[in-house]
Amino acid sequence: MDPEGLGDLTKRLPEESLARIFLAWKASSWWSKAHGLGAEWVRAAWVCKRWRDVALKTPTLWSLVLLAGGPGGIQALEVQLDRARGTPLDLLVLSREMSVQSVKAALGLVLRNKKRVKYLKVVFDIKQGAIVEAFVKGVRTKLVSLSLRSNADPAPDDGLEFTPANFRCLTKLDLKAIIPVQVQGAPMLKLTKLTLKYPVEYNTPEPEEPWRRVHSFLEACPNLKTLKVTFDFGLPVDPGRPQLPYDDLRAVTLPKLRHLALNSSALDMSTVLGTLRLPALSSVELTAYCGSNPEDCDFFVIPQNISGVLPPLRRATCVTLTVDEDLCLSGDSEDSWWSVTLPDLEWTTERYRGSPCCLWYNAARFLARIPLLVDPAVLVDLELHLANGLPIARDWARFFGGMVRLRSLEIGGVMLIRNVLEAFELAADSGLGLCPELEDVALCFGNAKNLDGADAGGAPLSEFVPRTIEAWVRGRARSLETLTILTRDGAGADDSDSSSAEDEDSVLPCDEGSAGGAQTTMSRLWRVLEHTLQPGGSVDEVVWMDKYCGACDRVYESVDADEIGDEELEEGTSYY
Repeated sequence: MDPEGLGDLTKRLPEESLARIFLAWKASSWWSKAHGLGAEWVRAAWVCKRWRDVALKTPTLWSLVLLAGGPGGIQALEVQLDRARGTPLDLLVLSREMSVQSVKAALGLVLRNKKRVKYLKVVFDIKQGAIVEAFVKGVRTKLVSLSLRSNADPAPDDGLEFTPANFRCLTKLDLKAIIPVQVQGAPMLKLTKLTLKYPVEYNTPEPEEPWRRVHSFLEACPNLKTLKVTFDFGLPVDPGRPQLPYDDLRAVTLPKLRHLALNSSALDMSTVLGTLRLPALSSVELTAYCGSNPEDCDFFVIPQNISGVLPPLRRATCVTLTVDEDLCLSGDSEDSWWSVTLPDLEWTTERYRGSPCCLWYNAARFLARIPLLVDPAVLVDLELHLANGLPIARDWARFFGGMVRLRSLEIGGVMLIRNVLEAFELAADSGLGLCPELEDVALCFGNAKNLDGADAGGAPLSEFVPRTIEAWVRGRARSLETLTILTRDGAGADDSDSSSAEDEDSVLPCDEGSAGGAQTTMSRLWRVLEHTLQPGGSVDEVVWMDKYCGACDRVYESVDADEIGDEELEEGTSYY
């Protein structure tokens, strides 16, 4: 492009396009250039006369106000407020790097335009709490969206009172380390989106337990459509109490809630599942963390209660289970996808008060409950990943027998792959064509280094996988569209042009005990599948791809109670 034509090109752009470029630049710089961005934004208008003319004619460009200290911050704020010319203000205050005096002066300047502040987000230090609270009280009646994030745990007496009279227009509320206080009276009918994070203080005296205050606040928000909470109930574990402290909480019905996201401990999860009634729920994301203390690892409450409390999940058409990360359930707004991910087995082996700990549940129990959580007859997409070494014995033919609409299947872990493919082969030999609509199959082996010497029932993977897939395809009389091999190391994407027999022979002499040998195992498997299944019509395409998998990358060893008691567990080894 001719550099001399750039100026003419800028002049030819319509004002609306230039304004959008300005706004996009500011939005992308919002966090990366947080300090002093207000002054930088004012200076940016001087890029050229054309830019400046457009900026001065567009008040909405100045309505997105950032206050984060830095040189010239107050002066830049005054310029922005003046150029916004009455448009609603979206104000972000990052005050933790500012002195109390600077925060007070800047917020005082904004208070002169308090009727224009519609969107407010403040990230503040605990020393600035009183100033921020006073500012919120000054602008609250016109606020549509409010986000307050403190960098310290809330004190028992901290909190903001939320009533319709105080917050007349509020539809979105986001609080971190701030306890929401519901005053007796009319509910918050306009509030539709609520995010709470760490509004808990464990030392609050009874009967003002923090989980009760959060629960009461939810009760006062009947029109919520989206609820996101993180460690909000703060339920203590007390094995000596026969009755848990939340047993007497009233059930709260949120009739319009569509999306629920919880990020908390398993005990908090059981509280939510036991006390919330969500008849309209269609999207759910649950993440539960296990503690190294066995008394804090009661995860079975989730699959036991999930069908009754979250009935829309029975209509899910896709399900994912990964046995290695934190326990997760998630789904989209169309009830078409959700996933289950078990607790981080690596983390549960950490030492607790000087003693080693390991997992206290059987992962196979979660696998057995999948048909109880979803309807196999409507399942379209299924993904199962299980760390090598975990117990997975079950009747896989029966498990897949009801999945007549399944079109996509991904399984991970050498043992799981072996068991599932064996079940498919045996079912085909018996005249049962499992999963007749299945089109795409992916096999995830994780880290290629974990495959040193791996086999399937005595047969090398390069023999076992094509044999079982061919038998299964013959039994159902329909070929697969794609068969994908997934590994973390040595992905075949870069080797896709070297799939000849000569290339295959060239890699065979590698040492199987080395990383290169593990890659050779996968390379051989991929090429054997390509040369065996594609010409025979069993599979249309064989693909080798790179994928990180937290489950398939790990290998676990079993341990009994005597070994735990004798402290024979080795550091750096994962147990169940």
